[in-house]
Amino acid sequence: LVNCLVVLLDGVLASGSTDASVRLWRAGQCTATLTGHTRDVWCLAVLQDGVLASGSWDTTVRLWREGQCTATLTGHTGIVHCLAVLPDGSLASGSRDMTVRLWRDGQCTTTLTGHTSQVSCLAVVPDGGLASGSDDEAVRLWRDGRCTATLTGHSASVKCLAVLLDGSLASGSVNGTG
Repeated sequence: LVNCLVVLLDGVLASGSTDASVRLWRAGQCTATLTGHTRDVWCLAVLQDGVLASGSWDTTVRLWREGQCTATLTGHTGIVHCLAVLPDGSLASGSRDMTVRLWRDGQCTTTLTGHTSQVSCLAVVPDGGLASGSDDEAVRLWRDGRCTATLTGHSASVKCLAVLLDGSLASGSVNGTG
């Protein structure tokens, strides 16, 4: 079962799977299988330098370059549900442990706290900040390591976020509201 997809800078498609692997695809053919995670790969992101990041149910984020794992980022205590790349090159990871972690050069630089349930989605907002959605029915906006706003109004878990062309933020929840 494929959980997530991302296109690498060279046009290769990467897929994360329930068998704990990341597969690389070119012209419909699997060209490599990246192994190292011990549980489902749930999310993928591509850093500005082309490094592939994968988040897993094993609570880690792995960084991959040219098919090799170059770093395993540890610190989350729950499933890593989502990843996002900030304009400054930092990687953000959201987890079942109710935190968002910011990573640079393989090190956690900041842990964002405030959600009261798992973080299920992330989006980079136009000002370069970060939005996080959670099963606590809220969307939080983050800038410079602190929460600048908490958006409420959902009556169920927030599962997806998107930035619209006009710069506004859309959110969707499990009960079908946005």
